[in-house]
Amino acid sequence: MAIKKTPKEIEAFVNAAPDGLAKAVATDTANKLVQITLKMPVTLLASIDAAAKAVNLSRAGFIKMTLTNALKG
Repeated sequence: MAIKKTPKEIEAFVNAAPDGLAKAVATDTANKLVQITLKMPVTLLASIDAAAKAVNLSRAGFIKMTLTNALKG
């Protein structure tokens, strides 16, 4: 005999998983990621890439880390 679950029971089970929707909804929306686009001089981008490589980070990771540190003041 198979165990039958209702769609709501299945949805609740999936959402309760560590990466499920229930956890995502409960997290602080201030930490939600938003994609942005910006233009910068090629030389600045090259400097960012070199600095990111020196600390073994991606370009995006380096930019986020640098801005976070700058805003902490």
